[in-house]
Amino acid sequence: MADAQDEDIKGKTPPPPEPGAEGESPPLQRKSSSRKTVDGGEEKKEKKESSSSKPKRTDSSSALKPAAKATGAAAADAAEGEQKDLMKMIVQQNRKQALQNAEWSAIFVGSQGCGKSTLLQKFLMAEGQGDPKPTLALEYSFARRTSKTAPGVKEVAHLWEVGGGTALANLLDVPVNEASLKTAAVVICADLSKPSEVFSMVSFWLEQLRARIHKLESAMQKVPAKAKLMEQLRQRAAKRFAIASATPGADKAPEKHEDDGVVKHMGVTVLIAACKFDAFSSAAEAKLKRTVGRCLRFLAHANGASLLYVSKEDKQSVNNFRTLLSHYLFKGPAIPAKSKQPDHLQHMLIMAGSDSLKDIGMPLRPEEMSQMSSATDAWRKKWEEDCGKAPTIKAGPEAVPELDPKGQYKERQVDTALVQKEQDLKLYLSSQQQEEKKSDAKKPLARAGSSKTAASSSSKRAN
Repeated sequence: MADAQDEDIKGKTPPPPEPGAEGESPPLQRKSSSRKTVDGGEEKKEKKESSSSKPKRTDSSSALKPAAKATGAAAADAAEGEQKDLMKMIVQQNRKQALQNAEWSAIFVGSQGCGKSTLLQKFLMAEGQGDPKPTLALEYSFARRTSKTAPGVKEVAHLWEVGGGTALANLLDVPVNEASLKTAAVVICADLSKPSEVFSMVSFWLEQLRARIHKLESAMQKVPAKAKLMEQLRQRAAKRFAIASATPGADKAPEKHEDDGVVKHMGVTVLIAACKFDAFSSAAEAKLKRTVGRCLRFLAHANGASLLYVSKEDKQSVNNFRTLLSHYLFKGPAIPAKSKQPDHLQHMLIMAGSDSLKDIGMPLRPEEMSQMSSATDAWRKKWEEDCGKAPTIKAGPEAVPELDPKGQYKERQVDTALVQKEQDLKLYLSSQQQEEKKSDAKKPLARAGSSKTAASSSSKRAN
């Protein structure tokens, strides 16, 4: 650039100035770029090249723009592809870790001697160990198998059995916690050989489970990250409930179940297992069987639960139980909808969502239904009419049975020591209550004294 500009200046030498008038300063002359020769003459430097012969300057940046754009687009696509691959790897890794940590829980509850331990033994296929012993409190076992979808990954199911019946109902809080809510399945066992207790016992455990879930939900709502967990679990349960209600062979499952407004989903999988059907079937009349079947169908349907009858000697009913629980725990194959068995004279099998209030029917006449506060009360009345008055279910220490009701194992020294200990306990409890009353009585007096002191001090200041 500098050479070209110098050449332009040298090639345009101005002509010699004309003589000006006297007193006028000659015009400014531009210094000539001519050079003197040896003989004193001047030789003008000719232009090296004409303007037409000069090579045109091209903007290299403009020439590279399309190539740069293409290269940038390719780089962006490559970066996006790498990002997608990275995200895919992360998702696969998370799924692998989830499978490796795949753990579920099954909690067996029910009255004493209803068949919880037998069902658990049947599920574990441990019949060779003989009849199970009664469960005293809370017993733990586990089932493990190799995953069918992820080779080499072990799937584990934690199995809890709450013993002691309603006396130890609070032990339900141990296995039902925040960590197990997403993958828990609660099996409520009912003893069909005692039909008068079945309705009250199943209702009791449903209420206990609902109360426990409500307590956990109240605690989780204080944490923003967990505030909506139970609502999401209920929505998931309602969606599965609707899918199960689809007609076999239908192209699309309904978005909602026809009884969606009546069913109260807990968000936890619930299975009602009515045990000892063989003893019940041989002793009960057809009318009683029909009432028991319809009432249990209503309780299961209204709480979003599954229902099945089980006899330990009936292989088909045991296989149905194992298949259904394996589906809940290990996501195994589900029982086909066509396998539904609503006949109360047979081993009933009704998956959650496959039933409806229309199929179950009404328990009472319309004029009687209008006097009931809820449908559950109506079904309870129907149960008591046909099965006898249901006994009052006691919970906690009140439900602990008497150790020796017939007095067969009396020992004078032991009985005397027991009476003395009971008296000591009563005295201790009464003394604790008296101290609490005294401390409560002192608190108001202290507050009144402090207020009087404050009033007197304020009056002195005013004076």
